[in-house]
Amino acid sequence: MEFTSGAADPELLAQDLAAAIDSPGWYANLHSEGQVYVIFRDKVFCYAVEDDAAHGQAVAYAQAVGVPLQQCDWR
Repeated sequence: MEFTSGAADPELLAQDLAAAIDSPGWYANLHSEGQVYVIFRDKVFCYAVEDDAAHGQAVAYAQAVGVPLQQCDWR
């Protein structure tokens, strides 16, 4: 699913999604003004697009919960 919103608070939306995602292996990702949000059940990664270390942490977590590497293209 894809959507665009000029009014949504990305921090609040990320927290709401983290509470709603049902099980490991499912995730959502958002982009907002140079920030990337990768959201899992009860876990949110938020980092600047160019932050390689934070991106790596999100990828490592994703793979640990079963997300295939080819889906970890959140930049």
